[in-house]
Amino acid sequence: MSNTTTTTAVQVRQRKEVAHHGTERPLTLAQLQDAVRKHANSGAELRVVGSGRRHTPAGSFVTIDVSGLRGIALIDADSGTATFLAGTTVDEAAAELEAHGYSMVGAPADPHATLGGAVAVGARGYSPKDSNFSGSVAEIGLVTVDGDFMAISARKNAQYWPAVQMSLGALGIISHVTVRIREYQGLRTERMTRDLDSMVRELDEARSKVDFYRAEWKPTSGHAKVHVGWLEDASPASIPARAFSISGAPSSTSGNGIVAKIKRAFDRLLPKVTPIVDRVSGALDRTETTGLRDGRDVAGRADVDSCIEYQFPQARIVDVIADLGELARVSRNFGGSRVRLSMVGGDNAWCSAAYGSPVVTLALESSGARSEAAFREAEGLFIRHGGLPNWGTWNTFNGAEAADVMPRFSDFTHIVHDLDPHGKLHSDVASRLSLH
Repeated sequence: MSNTTTTTAVQVRQRKEVAHHGTERPLTLAQLQDAVRKHANSGAELRVVGSGRRHTPAGSFVTIDVSGLRGIALIDADSGTATFLAGTTVDEAAAELEAHGYSMVGAPADPHATLGGAVAVGARGYSPKDSNFSGSVAEIGLVTVDGDFMAISARKNAQYWPAVQMSLGALGIISHVTVRIREYQGLRTERMTRDLDSMVRELDEARSKVDFYRAEWKPTSGHAKVHVGWLEDASPASIPARAFSISGAPSSTSGNGIVAKIKRAFDRLLPKVTPIVDRVSGALDRTETTGLRDGRDVAGRADVDSCIEYQFPQARIVDVIADLGELARVSRNFGGSRVRLSMVGGDNAWCSAAYGSPVVTLALESSGARSEAAFREAEGLFIRHGGLPNWGTWNTFNGAEAADVMPRFSDFTHIVHDLDPHGKLHSDVASRLSLH
């Protein structure tokens, strides 16, 4: 009895020692490698934080806070790429690139997410022509659980590339991300109201014609507010008024919309009251851009805990929308909820819902006491329709479900075992998918 008690006390003391390793906050690649190597032979799991997303507490772990790995390392105009440390936020990277006359291809919509976090979970923007951010990057720097560094791309350590592109936090710690860039262009938006049937019929046309697409509606509504946009020369004087509308829908462009007309009326009627005109015109300009800049939601971020998003082949979206509407009509959990639809181009990342073909994303946003109940009901419906989650939003998707619908899931699992054979790197998603 005494021996058993002594052994248990030692085990508890060891667990507490491991759990109190504390937090490492590297500022450089060398410091990140040193931090990982410092704990390579301990029994502690490594848990990465500082990616701009929430994490639930773990038991015995060493926290690696990557938020200090910030800044730009290189802009390579010849190759059309720019390299950033992985803790750089989307908005910080976009501002740096804009100062040099560039913008990111496939920039995530969440401006507060870090580039490392965004590529790990496959964050996406609102361009129907671009893939998930993971499919738009050119290279990823990865520090393994042993502290070794690898540059991984389609040409370097290529055997790992389809897995590392969307690593789910299970393969190593991302140290830098090389993004693809293009010359900076301003985003011009227009808004319209469409019934859901027309909206779905027009998705193919919208995918081919616009650079920005987002539709929103209440789950029990039959009509959606559709926002479309085009990337154009950033110089205001060189942007012509555009009177384009999908399938002949009533146009409400930035040049001809009601907001622009009100602004012009103020310019004509109150030319001598300059301070008032300046304030009103500024407010109207902010309204006209709908909180967007180059496709990013610069006005704020959606809390990932208040949103569930799944992605589907376009052929399934009619049934998904219809069934979600019916579910919302019979359930008490969807009051105050909203649905958001966007489109994403295909990519080659094994854990991506868009692997091999483009998809349509459907997100349910909700808050309040019944939001989780609504998410669980919606997720059951989404999974029955063959959807895959946006890994950065609320989901309970597990390994058995992944194996059923993800054609390269077993290949991804093999890479996880290759790079982290003892399961030292912990992430919530990896645990649910039983990757270790």
